Amino acid sequence: MFFLYAMAFFIPFSIAGEESAYGLLAMLWLFVWVKNRKLPAYKTELEAPLLVLILILLVASIFSIHPGESFYNLRKLFFIPLIYILPAFIRTKDRLWRVVHLLLLMALLTALYGIVKYAVTSWEKVIATQSTTMTWGALSVFFMLFWFGLLVGIPQKKWKLFYALGAIPQLVAQVFSYVRGSYLGLLTGLIVLGWIRSRKLILYFLIFLIGIYFLFPNSIQHRVRSITDLKVHSTQVRLTQWRDAVNMLRDRPTVGFGWVDLGAIHRKYAPPGADLTDGAYTIGHFHNNLVMMAMIAGVPGLAAFLWLFVRILVVLYGNYARIPESKAFLKSVAVIGFVSIAGFLINGLFDWLFGDEEVFILLFFTIGLAVSAYRIHFAKE
Repeated sequence: MFFLYAMAFFIPFSIAGEESAYGLLAMLWLFVWVKNRKLPAYKTELEAPLLVLILILLVASIFSIHPGESFYNLRKLFFIPLIYILPAFIRTKDRLWRVVHLLLLMALLTALYGIVKYAVTSWEKVIATQSTTMTWGALSVFFMLFWFGLLVGIPQKKWKLFYALGAIPQLVAQVFSYVRGSYLGLLTGLIVLGWIRSRKLILYFLIFLIGIYFLFPNSIQHRVRSITDLKVHSTQVRLTQWRDAVNMLRDRPTVGFGWVDLGAIHRKYAPPGADLTDGAYTIGHFHNNLVMMAMIAGVPGLAAFLWLFVRILVVLYGNYARIPESKAFLKSVAVIGFVSIAGFLINGLFDWLFGDEEVFILLFFTIGLAVSAYRIHFAKE
C-alpha cells in the first residue's frame, strides 16, 4: 500500500514519481504471485478486448515502417495491469478512501501551483507541472469529475462543503488551461453524472457553468465560443490531419503504420502546394484517439479500441448499479469511474490522449479504483 499511496501522491504532478512507484508496486504484485503461486487478481470482464487490442498492436508493430519505435511506444501498455493491481491491494473501504483523497489533495495542490505559476510568470495558460496544456486539461477532467462525483454522492454536509471548496481552484486551473477539448470532456462527464444520479443535476450543472462563464474574462469566453468556429487555426490543423488520414489509411488498412511519429509520413501524403511547415504536417499525432488507433493499427485496431471502451463502460456501469445507495462512498467511486471514461472519450475526440502517458496512467488508475470499489462491496456481501 505504501507504493500505491505513492502513486496517488505523484500522479497529479510527477510522471517520474508515479512511474517509479508503479514499477515497485508491480514488482511486489508479481512477488506475491510467485510466492503464493496464484495470480493476485480478479477477473474484470475486460480480458477479451484487452487481449485482442494488445495482440493487434503487437502485429501492427511487427509490420510497422519503424518497428523499433512502435515497440518502444507500446511500453504504455505495461500500465494496464493497474486495473488488477489496485483491487488486489485495496481491500477495504478505508484504504480506498485514503487513496482517493490523497489523489485529490495532490491534484488540488497541483492546481493551486498552476494558478500561481500562471499569475506571476509569463505563462499565458495554466500548465501546472505538465509538459503541455493539453495534458493538464485532460488530467483536470478526471480530477474535476472526482470532486463532483463525491460532492453529489456523499451525504454528509461537512464533506460536501470540502468537495465544493476543493473543486473551485481545480476548475479555475482547468478553465485557464484554455483546452477546449477538456471543456467538452468535463461537460460530458457532468451531464452523464447528472443523468445517472439525478436528472435535475443536469440543470444545476448547466446553470453553474453558464454562470461562471460570465465571471471569466473575455479571453476565456472567446475560447469557449471558438469551439464551433472551424476557421480557428488549431481546428484547421485537426481537420487537415483527419482528412489526410483517410487517404493514408487506404494504403495500410489492415496493419496501419505502427505506433510511430506520423509527421514525416503525413508530409508524403500532403496535397500539392500544401505548407509543410504548418502544424498539421509537423505534429507527429493526429489529435484524435479514434483516428490515431486507425493510423497505428488499421481498421482492426480501431475496432478493438471501440470494443474495449464500450466494454469498459458496460462493466463499470454494471458495477455501479450493483452497489446499494447505503454504501455512498463505494457507489460514488464506482460512478466516478464511469463518468470519467465518458469525459475521456469526448476529450479524446480532439487530442491523442490514449498516447499521452500521464493521461494513460490516470485512465487505468481510475478504472482500477472503480473496480476496487465494487470488489470491496462484493467481498462484504
